[in-house]
Amino acid sequence: MQQSWKLTIRTVCISILLGFGAGVLGTALTSNYLSDYALTLGELSAPTRLSEELPRSSPQTYGDAVREVTESVLPGVVRFYSVGSYAEPFASGAVLTSDGWILTSWEYPVSGAFVTAVIGGRSYPVVREVKDSFATGASFVKVDASNLPVFAFGSGFDLAPGDQLFAAPSPTALFAETVVEARWLTGSLSSDAPQRLVAIEDPLLGAYQGSPVVNVRGELVGLVTHGSAGFTFVLPIDGVLPAFNAVLREGNVTRAALGVNFVDLTRNLGLSEEDTLGLAQGALLRGTTSVKKGSAAAIAGLVPGDVVLSVDGVSVDAHRSLDELIVTHAPGDTLTLRVVSESGEREVKVTLGTL
Repeated sequence: MQQSWKLTIRTVCISILLGFGAGVLGTALTSNYLSDYALTLGELSAPTRLSEELPRSSPQTYGDAVREVTESVLPGVVRFYSVGSYAEPFASGAVLTSDGWILTSWEYPVSGAFVTAVIGGRSYPVVREVKDSFATGASFVKVDASNLPVFAFGSGFDLAPGDQLFAAPSPTALFAETVVEARWLTGSLSSDAPQRLVAIEDPLLGAYQGSPVVNVRGELVGLVTHGSAGFTFVLPIDGVLPAFNAVLREGNVTRAALGVNFVDLTRNLGLSEEDTLGLAQGALLRGTTSVKKGSAAAIAGLVPGDVVLSVDGVSVDAHRSLDELIVTHAPGDTLTLRVVSESGEREVKVTLGTL
């Protein structure tokens, strides 16, 4: 099947035998391995199954991509049902670990005696839910299981307009999608919560909240959150995984905190040259409350009016905002910020606090 990778491709429905190969795929990922997982900014993360698989080659044709995604992705798709009502699932999700940790972006509680997760045709009661309430709203849901098929991880932060994706609302269906653009909030933003959403060209997919979205190599890049104004929005996986790592290590969500509010100069127009110091990119700490008292930033010496130009040598620009360079770290990490102010440019060492 030859089709343009730049066009919106109609829904491809695929029926598969879900049991085949589940044991092989499931044993390759463990909680201990994932707890050490760290996503490297600017690059696709290493799949957390078998490191010797890297580098993973891109499929040569659309048909190759469909076959690869069908085999590696669909078995790990989860559907959540209310017990006693199996007509329609209320949300979808993705299996993260072979022992039963699942990720979903469903906005309401998933845990409780009246919820079951269906994976590979088998129902599992939900035994625990941990929600990343402040930053992403994502939920990490636990079922008692073993040898489940799992997802490899890619990067949602690295997606560009025109990139081909696949969404999997169920284990028997794929939707082929195209990235339209990345979107950020405007105005004053927190350094400690990811702001980016990825818009894809499908007004209907937003109804399938929690659906895993993968790239052409079958790597998880995000989850469907909602639909609006003719688009569906995807929460990038990059900002979610650090919180999951904390759940595996500590049993609950902890996040790194710099403790500033900033204006992204790349995406905010109308500020005076005096405010921006003549800069077209960077994170401006604007306003007297932009540096929180007692925060890591305040302890390190950041003050209102500073512009953060880079974090550990990675520029704050149209490709990476300040929050994205902070949220992928853990509390206690020490970073080097390049900062400019009216008095000149300087380097600032900062040890991240806990949100």
